[in-house]
Amino acid sequence: MHLRQWMRFPSEIGTVTLRRDEEGRLMADVLDESFAGMGLTMAEAGHLETNDHVKVSYRGQPMDARVRHVSPMSNGYYRVGMEWVTRAPRLRLVTGD
Repeated sequence: MHLRQWMRFPSEIGTVTLRRDEEGRLMADVLDESFAGMGLTMAEAGHLETNDHVKVSYRGQPMDARVRHVSPMSNGYYRVGMEWVTRAPRLRLVTGD
């Protein structure tokens, strides 16, 4: 059994743009997010494969991600799982001392 490391939460982002290599841009609807990645639905994702690296325009910032799975859905869309590979900037703890 696979247990998730991070809890998922509903997304309020709406849509993100993906780019793989020099291909055109792909639009995806964000279903949920976690600290490790996000779940998407896409109308056209048949050319995306597990372990593909993509650039995601996320909240106005370019982020590197890896495709973890691509699953066709009964409505003709695809469910796509993404894992972040971009490291967040180091944060410095500020205390009241």
